[in-house]
Amino acid sequence: MNKTYKEAYSNFTRSGNNSSDFYEFCNGRKDVYYLRLLLHDKPQLHETVKAGVPDSCALTSNEEIPSATPTPRKTKDSGYDSVVTALNSLADREGKKRKMEILIREDARKQKEEERKDREEERKIRAEQREEKDYAMKEKDYAMNEFEKITDLLRKNRQDLSDPTLSLDEREDLLCTQQLLMSQKKKLQQTLFSTNY
Repeated sequence: MNKTYKEAYSNFTRSGNNSSDFYEFCNGRKDVYYLRLLLHDKPQLHETVKAGVPDSCALTSNEEIPSATPTPRKTKDSGYDSVVTALNSLADREGKKRKMEILIREDARKQKEEERKDREEERKIRAEQREEKDYAMKEKDYAMNEFEKITDLLRKNRQDLSDPTLSLDEREDLLCTQQLLMSQKKKLQQTLFSTNY
């Protein structure tokens, strides 16, 4: 990874490069890209990653490996381990950040959906209330028209009853009609005045 990072960093910082996106130089390796993000946040580690193998430690293919026992590497204080730990920490932070962003977007979507449902429910309730009111107004108008018709018929009935030339049968028919009209008028009065529209 160190070698790949150094090559990517060299290409990224080369003069004449017009791209500001380091990921384009990583050959699709996300670990190299995360290393760059880490080193951007912690520049003191940059020299640890850029450092190559010292000349005194380099060998050619004809040389033998020195017989001296190598000094054990202190993994706890190793710059490499620090980089790996920091990379893992950065990857965890990025993962948690993305997860939080997803949760926030999902909560916002659910809230908008609830608000949309509430608005739709309110719209339905208002529409039903308008329909009920319209129906009640039509019913009231119908009852009022019928009431006026019956009132006119009763007036005519009274005029007819005042005619002295009526026969007994005609008078009885008019009185029966009058009773029927009075009963209907009473029902219409109850409809008109006992209900709030």
